[in-house]
Amino acid sequence: MSKTDFLNLALQNIGNHCSIYTSISFLQSLIMIYPRESQSGRNYSAYSNNNNEQAGESRERIVHQLMEHDIFSKLIAGVSNYMQKVATVRVTDEEIAAANGIENVAMFGDKISHKDYIDCMTGCIEFLITNSKSANLSFNNIRNLFKSLVSQSITEYEQKVFFNFLTKENDTAVTRERKYLLDERSRTDVFQKIMCNEEQLDCSRLGMEGFRCFKMLFLNVNAEHRNINYNVKTGHFEIPDMSIFSKLHGFETLWTICIENRDEKVATESRNFLVDLYIKAIVNQEQKKVFCEGFLEKID
Repeated sequence: MSKTDFLNLALQNIGNHCSIYTSISFLQSLIMIYPRESQSGRNYSAYSNNNNEQAGESRERIVHQLMEHDIFSKLIAGVSNYMQKVATVRVTDEEIAAANGIENVAMFGDKISHKDYIDCMTGCIEFLITNSKSANLSFNNIRNLFKSLVSQSITEYEQKVFFNFLTKENDTAVTRERKYLLDERSRTDVFQKIMCNEEQLDCSRLGMEGFRCFKMLFLNVNAEHRNINYNVKTGHFEIPDMSIFSKLHGFETLWTICIENRDEKVATESRNFLVDLYIKAIVNQEQKKVFCEGFLEKID
């Protein structure tokens, strides 16, 4: 069998939710055989999209071919299928104790733990993005992943993986555009349509990983919209003046987290962040008075 045949077989297995863990591991190993364009000295754009034309092999080109087969949708459908099956599995307290946590339980009697399955599937998405110049998840992709790992989560681990994924930096990025796994538009859509949507996200149950994700997206999205001056490296931010608060994306959601969240640590950290936002914008006594009045009105 040729490399292409193996790629197609792995794609078929992933699409059919069959031997996904093995297929993903094999797929990534196979892609790693190919050199990066920078290593091969070839430029993908120099080759025709005509399938009949012999083109140079590169890692980016192979990932591009997988994108044409909608690999992201297949992987995320695999996550959904797996999570639906896990929801039907009965795990005893003895099994959880023996595995040192439910995330370490092998749900279907094999040697692969629940945590390993989640890491494998989300890790493959990350792998494809970091080995491509243009691969991006669509908003529908991210929303479906959110539904499986957060809305229908079985353990806290799935939520942690999802929220970390949203703000994870691409360590191998050579350009600013690929600094994060999600591009600017995707981060803004996720923040506004998921993180700041009470129909999607229950602020009262948001955990620490979720809040820290919210905070990072809050700062990044508002910096991208020039509402905040934000230094990503140092974490330092400045707000031009008090009038900008009406323009801050996610400000009302931040208030909701502060007031409604049931986790004392999350509530405390969110309140500290809220106060910090106000303090950074206050420059005189009149603004301090306005802040105090508005703050007390909100918490009454």
